[in-house]
Amino acid sequence: MLRLITEVETLQLPVYPIVELETSDRQQLQVWHQQGKQAYIKADWQTVQTIYTQVLQLNPGSAIAHAHLSTFYGQQGQLRQSLQHHALAYSAHTLEPPNSEFQALLEAVRPYTLLSEERLFSLYRLG
Repeated sequence: MLRLITEVETLQLPVYPIVELETSDRQQLQVWHQQGKQAYIKADWQTVQTIYTQVLQLNPGSAIAHAHLSTFYGQQGQLRQSLQHHALAYSAHTLEPPNSEFQALLEAVRPYTLLSEERLFSLYRLG
């Protein structure tokens, strides 16, 4: 446990700028996110790693990709990488361009909830 605490304390997290993506890149990201979501549901961890690594090449600040990679590395027992991606997932979503699926859901539930946008986004990422 002490080793884990030390690992968390020594994490160096980069700050990623907002990436302005071409329409074709945004469409590719949507396809990858759908494929990644299906692989995640099936617990196909190797495909999850491959897809979300590709997502991070286009958009290094993708909170969704970091969240799924955190789970992948946790499944592999690679705690340092899992913790790093977990921390990036929780800090990265404010640096991402707006996620149209999340924004649509947010507009639909906003009148009926007192939860913050950050909490709603964390719940959305779990889906």
